[in-house]
Amino acid sequence: MFSRMFWLRNNIWHGILLLIVLCAALFVPTKPAFAGLADYPTVAVVPFTNKTVIKNDLDDRMDISLARDAADMNLVMTGMFNMIERERLDALIDEMALGKTGLIDEASAAKIGKLLGAQYMVLGSVTSLSTKTKTNSFSGNSYQVFAHVYVRMVEVETGRVVLAGRGMGKSGKERRRAPSRTLHIGTAEVDDEDVHEALEQAADDAITGQRGLMSMLRGGKR
Repeated sequence: MFSRMFWLRNNIWHGILLLIVLCAALFVPTKPAFAGLADYPTVAVVPFTNKTVIKNDLDDRMDISLARDAADMNLVMTGMFNMIERERLDALIDEMALGKTGLIDEASAAKIGKLLGAQYMVLGSVTSLSTKTKTNSFSGNSYQVFAHVYVRMVEVETGRVVLAGRGMGKSGKERRRAPSRTLHIGTAEVDDEDVHEALEQAADDAITGQRGLMSMLRGGKR
């Protein structure tokens, strides 16, 4: 009788210990796939690509580079990344003859990152550029420019995308007429300043906005 009670008590204690171990395992924090991003990693931003229907005009005038500049600056301002110097990066891209082809994808970005000693590479694209026109019979037509930017962060070691963000921007005011330096978007003739403002704002939003990279890093909605 005594040995049976001892056996039961022993098994109960073993069961309790096993339950404690299992519960503890459930509450051990799992390491996120992009945990290295919390350790001040080295990052580079490659030239953005133009995926809008406006090709030559936008590329030739270097408007797309403004989105890259804005993304680069926003990443610097977070204080969370060690950024690769633009000159070093662009020189390597030119040497590899990737800049003019526009073929910088996840695989080639990872290759560039390894040569530069970067841990992560940021790729971006301007996905759309459009206008909204308002018609007024008294004061004439006015327009506003809208831009959308998509960015993704690639882990150099694996070549996989660990974060992605989207941003939208628009020019701050409606214009009734376009000055001398203009860009044609559909049937609208728009001011360069409005295009630049929309692109920069979209890039800002793609990094620091609600659906931007930093929001995704902090656990925002995907």
